[in-house]
Amino acid sequence: MRVCSSGRGLGCCHSGSKVTWVSWPTFSWARLEQELKSRPVILELRRSNGYRHFVVVLGGSGSSPSGYTVNDPGVRNGARTTLANTLRTFPGYAPVSMRLFSGTPAVTMSSVASLETSAPLMPPPLASGEVITGSVELNRNTEAEMVLELAAQSSAGAVTDMLVWTEQHPSEIWQSFSPFVSVPLDSIYYVRFRDAAGNTTDTLSVGPPAAPPGIEERLTIYLPLLTR
Repeated sequence: MRVCSSGRGLGCCHSGSKVTWVSWPTFSWARLEQELKSRPVILELRRSNGYRHFVVVLGGSGSSPSGYTVNDPGVRNGARTTLANTLRTFPGYAPVSMRLFSGTPAVTMSSVASLETSAPLMPPPLASGEVITGSVELNRNTEAEMVLELAAQSSAGAVTDMLVWTEQHPSEIWQSFSPFVSVPLDSIYYVRFRDAAGNTTDTLSVGPPAAPPGIEERLTIYLPLLTR
């Protein structure tokens, strides 16, 4: 069950009118543990600037983020990670509220596996006059490292090298291209690619996505919760 950018779960945005909101209670560890006994819970994380991120909590107990399993749409391979990993990916965010629902989503947990088995990342097509291009996405993380997924192509030959760094961990060392690379957790990740002919891309960057303040209110008109 993914979470849409509006803060609604995929089963709620595409529920076929099979899901009804119950309430939006304030977050507490005790309430989260209680609600998980009967359903997954959509959890809102918020930063002091009002930006939000939403995950689906699948199960867990206790008062530690490491004790809860979540589906996190902020990374490509974010199925069945821990809330602790999510909070490390989104520094400064904290749980503030829950979205409780009843009914059976059209997209059920049994179908999540096919959604989360994502196709390999593809580079964008070469623009007119462009020789080399690439893509970078957040793939999966632990509490200490982020795995980046990379893709690149060149019209002048094979893409052979990559330069990867973060704001807190700068680097000028080119290394052999790989579709996956682990780097220390940071807020923004930077990549450049180079082909066998020496052509290089501009600097590409990626960071954790988040919904800006008021996104739910603005999108309610376009994404009605229920069809009556």
